[in-house]
Amino acid sequence: MHVVEAILAGGRGWASDNPACPLMYRWHGTRYWGAAHGLAGILHVLLHFPLSQEDIEDVKETLRYMMSNRFPHSGNYPVSEGNPRDKLVQWSHGATEIIISMCKVSEVLSNDREFRDAAIEGGEVVWKVGWSRKWDLQMVHLEMLRPSSPCIG
Repeated sequence: MHVVEAILAGGRGWASDNPACPLMYRWHGTRYWGAAHGLAGILHVLLHFPLSQEDIEDVKETLRYMMSNRFPHSGNYPVSEGNPRDKLVQWSHGATEIIISMCKVSEVLSNDREFRDAAIEGGEVVWKVGWSRKWDLQMVHLEMLRPSSPCIG
């Protein structure tokens, strides 16, 4: 559990300048929101471990913060904190990344419909927009999952 505690402490430290968002992380100096190397992916992993009520509340409030910063016309999510471009809908960026965490928090907190509804809304964004036209970039992420990939073995 020391690793989980360190991840939560780091997230609270990076978020200290924004009281609306209790957890935040940086990768190469950018506050990414994505599943691959950002906030949504970290929250998703944290939800696989036993968390205190305070920790769960911080995860929920962070997800609420992300939900409140969706792009109003599309319902999509920013790639990173403060990024105004509503461009990407793929596993590592945009609505696709966030719904993974929304589904997990809905599983963990089965009586909380707020996040389940947000996951459904995110799914609608993915359905309407489709996966990124940058299929080659998608394949870069998927390549890392192959058994022969240097990332795995």
